[in-house]
Amino acid sequence: MSNSDIKCETKFGFLLLQRACGSLSSGQCVYCGRHFCTRCGIQEENYYDVCKRHSCKLKYADLTTHKKWIVKQQKQNNRGVCAGDDCEFRSLHTCQQCHLAFCKKCMKFTQARVITVRTTLQVEKLICLHCKARQKIWNTN
Repeated sequence: MSNSDIKCETKFGFLLLQRACGSLSSGQCVYCGRHFCTRCGIQEENYYDVCKRHSCKLKYADLTTHKKWIVKQQKQNNRGVCAGDDCEFRSLHTCQQCHLAFCKKCMKFTQARVITVRTTLQVEKLICLHCKARQKIWNTN
């Protein structure tokens, strides 16, 4: 089957009444790998394609917001203070997720998934509270 023959995998309906869209695929979701048509997803430059499944849309929205947050918080780091929201302590530690600098009270050791080509590992990471709150979205399938 060639790429031009792949059908949209988006499902409509509820439980037993679900049916597939069936239109020709125009993209493949970067998060779940499902194919979708132009009506059933978002296609941006650099092949950043996202289907309309709820968990994939949440990841898309979170990443968009997170990028803006990084730019804003980087300004605090440039002044030599913690990147935590409304925190003015001197920064000491680097978040292993977003790589900004934070004070001790704005950091937490937590279990995080590290996904590689062949395995998924649970490791302990030192991450900021902002990235810890984001884990709930990114740990869903």
